Amino acid sequence: MINPYENSIKNYVSIMLIQIKALKIKDESEDPFTYTSGNKGPIYVDNRKIISYPIFKNVIASFFAHILEFEIKEDITCIIGGETAGMSFAEHLADLLNKIYFYVRKQIKGYGIKSRLVGDLNMLKGKAVLIEDLITDGRSKISFIEGIRDNIECNHTLVVFDREQGGAAKLKKMGVTLHSLTTLKDTLKIGKEHNFFNSETYDYVQEYLQDPKSWSEKRNFEWFD
Repeated sequence: MINPYENSIKNYVSIMLIQIKALKIKDESEDPFTYTSGNKGPIYVDNRKIISYPIFKNVIASFFAHILEFEIKEDITCIIGGETAGMSFAEHLADLLNKIYFYVRKQIKGYGIKSRLVGDLNMLKGKAVLIEDLITDGRSKISFIEGIRDNIECNHTLVVFDREQGGAAKLKKMGVTLHSLTTLKDTLKIGKEHNFFNSETYDYVQEYLQDPKSWSEKRNFEWFD
């Protein structure tokens, strides 16, 4: 089924992220950001800022609910947030839809119950979705999915923001479909259209997006595959 709200969602979320300064960009004169992969880039997205804005958090939950209705055709019973950034979004969505909520740890703790899922495991049933704030290359999402699948079926991941750096393709190899509210390319395009970014900054970031590895090597930064 086609999502009739797709373009409106992208525009709203993109402008929201820019206005609350969740999207940060460094120009050529500044040191780039270092990501969890060890690679560097000129963009950083801090979606954790959203949780401090109740109205935006409500809107994000509603948009995720639309994705469940219009894009995902499975009967989802459990909403699972990734530790820690995805937890607030997942709990809010679960409350909105009256679904069962869990969160998945990054790793098993050395004591207590040996499970990466946190919640009443006796409540696990049906199918689950993973909720996260963003996705870059997908490595952390793969780990979360593996932890979830040790307990329950999970074939979908929902994120606020997709940096479009290979994460969707990696999840697809696991049989997991990625659903995002907006993407980096969409946000930059919308930001430029609304004069949030100048052409010089836009072009600098586009160079990075077209080939992050070449962008890094050109500036003598180490690249991690």
